[in-house]
Amino acid sequence: MQITLADLKAHLRLDPDDTSEDELLSAKIEAAEQWVASYIGTPLADLGDTIPAPVAEAVRQLAGHAYDNREGSDDVPLDTIRLLSPFRSWSF
Repeated sequence: MQITLADLKAHLRLDPDDTSEDELLSAKIEAAEQWVASYIGTPLADLGDTIPAPVAEAVRQLAGHAYDNREGSDDVPLDTIRLLSPFRSWSF
């Protein structure tokens, strides 16, 4: 499952017909996907044709967090980290 603009709008309870922030929301999805891939140490494309539900939810949460905190935030929601923990590749 790739996170779509419609998916994020539903998650954020935004009007699906309002396109005024589509560019911003698309950028938040892309940034969240890149952050998640970096955190788990695996490109999302390498997870298979369908992104696991917990990873998809983490992308939604992170994109939503970035949308709500547009000026930046020093934290990542703990629930997001918990969703990703089983998928994280560890190397020392």
